[in-house]
Amino acid sequence: MMRNWAKFKLALRHPAAARERFRAWYRPKRRIARLVRKKKLIAPPPITVSINLTHLCNLRCKMCGQWRRRDIYRKEILPLAKLKELIDDVGGFKPKIYLWGGEPLLYPEIGELLRYLREKKQYVILNTNGVLLERYAEAIVNSGVNGLDISLDGPAAIHDEIRQVEGTFEKVMAGVRRVKMHQKKTGRKDPMMKVVCTISEMNQSWLVETLELVEASGLFDALIFNLGWFTTEEIGEANRRVFRKYLGCDSLSWKEFVGALGDVDPEKIKRLREEISCRRKGGALPVFFIPPIPPAQIETYYSRPALPLGKKICFSPWLNPDIRPNGDVTFCADFPDYIIGNINEKPFREIWNGEKAKKFRRVLIERGLFPICSRCCGLYAY
Repeated sequence: MMRNWAKFKLALRHPAAARERFRAWYRPKRRIARLVRKKKLIAPPPITVSINLTHLCNLRCKMCGQWRRRDIYRKEILPLAKLKELIDDVGGFKPKIYLWGGEPLLYPEIGELLRYLREKKQYVILNTNGVLLERYAEAIVNSGVNGLDISLDGPAAIHDEIRQVEGTFEKVMAGVRRVKMHQKKTGRKDPMMKVVCTISEMNQSWLVETLELVEASGLFDALIFNLGWFTTEEIGEANRRVFRKYLGCDSLSWKEFVGALGDVDPEKIKRLREEISCRRKGGALPVFFIPPIPPAQIETYYSRPALPLGKKICFSPWLNPDIRPNGDVTFCADFPDYIIGNINEKPFREIWNGEKAKKFRRVLIERGLFPICSRCCGLYAY
């Protein structure tokens, strides 16, 4: 009950975030589920448009498949003019704009981009490792960014070891304090600041300590424990066969995510959830788990990674495209093997319900989830 009260207070403090959360629940449950049942391939305008601003990153996180597949050395980016064109194209249906990377604060014109999004009154979430927050704190607050998803893996020594750059934890905390300072100075409540802690073998023994650290800091609005996205060789090879047969393309992007989390002990996560449920403070920090599965399924999540835990369909192809740094558009942000178009060649609206997009939706409806879907973030997002 108290935990629900904490979430209610969070909604009162950030009503725009509460509206977005409701929209992300209501439309899939009502409209998209009906479209899928009727095998409709034309999707309504997306509720979220994810923009991967750059592959570049200033960290080398041990559980991240992106840098292991050498994405971080790819320097292509979309020019600001093209991003403005995209924002204008999607602006009419007011999606949530989700900026990520790589590290999005390494995008050369990030300040101007944020100002343009504010001018267009877009709801914006920025996913960042936090290292550059201190430099961009004022621009983030003044541009009206609605939310920051900030990576934090545990106490300082654990966080720095996982991120493989010394001093990273202190830079993140200094940046968060600077954001808070500008919020106080301007009287703004946004951005809502959420810690995102990806659980892995490397930090699983410090999860309760991480909870206590984040709560005691008083700097954050919420804490998300991410059970992590991973796959196996068997699942990946099965996905290659399916993609070749039904979609006419190969699937290789999963390879660097095999074993990315190490050997996670489900009992340690269960103990964390017990600790959270035992807390009865009315002002307790809201804590979420992604995916939001019940404790009884945690062991299955890690021991049977091919099992999609009751999910029969992924709604992301009807709700959430991802724009890559080279302009490619895909439905699968982490596994971008099937490309439905490129915004350098066609306007987004044409791509969204183009033939390649409809083909993907058709195959998904007719044969069911792809093997790689079982532990992908998109499957559990809606």
